[in-house]
Amino acid sequence: PVQACGLLRRGRCCAAGTAAMRVVTEEALVALTKSPLRDLETVVLDQNRVETLTDAFKSCPNLVTLSLRKNRLTNGLGALSMCSELWHLDLSGNSLTSLEGLQNLVALGTLNLTENLLAPAELHWLQDVEVMHLSLKGNPAVERECAPYRPNVLCRLPNIWILDGWFADAGERALAAELEWTPPDAAGGRGFKWGAGEWSAEAPSYIGELAMRFLSVLKEQPTRADLIDDFRLRHICGAYDEDALRHNTAATRQIYGQRPPRSPRVHLKVLKRLDVRVRVDLLVILAAALKYEVPEQVVSEALTVLLAAELGTDVAEEVTRLPPFVKAAVCFELRGQFTGDVQEGKLRYHQDLTELVEAVPAIVARSPREAAAD
Repeated sequence: PVQACGLLRRGRCCAAGTAAMRVVTEEALVALTKSPLRDLETVVLDQNRVETLTDAFKSCPNLVTLSLRKNRLTNGLGALSMCSELWHLDLSGNSLTSLEGLQNLVALGTLNLTENLLAPAELHWLQDVEVMHLSLKGNPAVERECAPYRPNVLCRLPNIWILDGWFADAGERALAAELEWTPPDAAGGRGFKWGAGEWSAEAPSYIGELAMRFLSVLKEQPTRADLIDDFRLRHICGAYDEDALRHNTAATRQIYGQRPPRSPRVHLKVLKRLDVRVRVDLLVILAAALKYEVPEQVVSEALTVLLAAELGTDVAEEVTRLPPFVKAAVCFELRGQFTGDVQEGKLRYHQDLTELVEAVPAIVARSPREAAAD
């Protein structure tokens, strides 16, 4: 069904409409959301046959999440350059051939560009944008001309933390660094670059709150390659859980239109309070699920048996549904907790568990199918 909805920043209800629109104008947004555009925090315009974006989004200074899935966009993303608070942008399922305009965004938590018509050269518009999670699969030219896919994408966009749902670890980044790529001359960038070890004391005035917090995290990122993975994985759990809470809270406010599914929470604090043997079993199940791509139904049954008695079936189901990069971060946290307990002498009678944990990879970064393809 065609739908459009807006969620209000101050906790009031959201309005939704079902009329398709070719051009997103300020008048159309007001008509759909029935609210002042400056109050909008989330706008969903999926499957509305949208072809053109306008300066209407300049009137949405507090916009955090924008979803334009399955429309008819081909370019014109510069209309989003003034959305300083924008943090989640979903442009999947369009016909995009250009990313020009996105270079004016300093940072994004998630950027979904799957199933478009992008060429590899278009990635240069993102080379100075700090993107935590980029989804890019389903662009035929990119997949065809950037073989092997992941190293070549990371070579062009080395600041990416997560690519297509899988954490980019030090090994992948090192492989990407060995590749050569010369970006086009006319990048149209901002003239400065944010990243590990490169920090400007004078932040541009248009940086939003979430982007600024992310840049502050990057300021603390170590420069040693072997420490970057630890730093990022520790941050991922908290950042994901915060976004999931924000998404679920927004979903409860929506009273018209199709309500989006709830995002699973991490429950890391609860998981780390479990008995040591349960924690190790959980670590093994999650690591095996990632490494061997175990079907979700099998993982769900195993986690239900393991966790339901103490934490309930809802927690077991949410842990099952966590995306791969979050499961990898949970594994990292559980493994680190076990190692710390061993070093403090708390587990001197659990040698069998020590051998089991040591057999689990420190980081499960990507699917075996992706690894085989590369």
